[in-house]
Amino acid sequence: MTPKTLWIGLVIVIILIGGLFIFRSNDADDAENATTTPATTTSSTGGSTATGGTGGTAQPVLANGTYTLDTEESLITWTGKKPLVLGYEDTGTFAIKSGTVKVSDGVVVSGEFFIDMDSLVVTKTSNTKIGMDKLENHLRSTDFFAIETYPNAKFVLTSVVNGQVTGDLTIKNKTAPISFPAAIRSESETRLVAQAALVMNRATWDIRYGSDTFFDNLGDNLIADEVQLSLKLVATK
Repeated sequence: MTPKTLWIGLVIVIILIGGLFIFRSNDADDAENATTTPATTTSSTGGSTATGGTGGTAQPVLANGTYTLDTEESLITWTGKKPLVLGYEDTGTFAIKSGTVKVSDGVVVSGEFFIDMDSLVVTKTSNTKIGMDKLENHLRSTDFFAIETYPNAKFVLTSVVNGQVTGDLTIKNKTAPISFPAAIRSESETRLVAQAALVMNRATWDIRYGSDTFFDNLGDNLIADEVQLSLKLVATK
């Protein structure tokens, strides 16, 4: 073997030893990172909680008993539409008059609340010809809610199963069952917040004006039977 060949072989051996050292060093770093990075798990509220460090905090468990609705923070928002008029939308609110919720074993099991129909407010209308004041007066009339005769509506909650709320809604002295998904969370051991978005078919409660359930050939005057409701309830013990 010539000196030149021996020198080339020595260089190759040095390169191989160096590469092996780098490879093993990277493996060691990866192993160290794997043991120091905390794993994460999905919590019941949909977030991630670190199991090896400072993770998320679970919601407080609600104390058992009867909770009273906060009428200042609770609110119902409604939206009505004319399906044959592109973009037509009326919106407004109702206030909660009073109500209670019962908690057992840390979860809501029953309750009832009264809606102050006289608190009806129109916050927006697409009908610029009549404006919000005239629309509000029309909704108060016998064409819609007949508020002078029926100043209150009522919802009685009968069950909550896997986030699905079921109960009986009374409007204009007519009671019918209704069911909808709701998110109920505890902000402390004595304070809960419930939020829901649902659709109510007004024809079920005999709210007839502009409804094709009761009238034909309405054309652009057709008002959708489906009223979209957004509900926020706050209750404290």
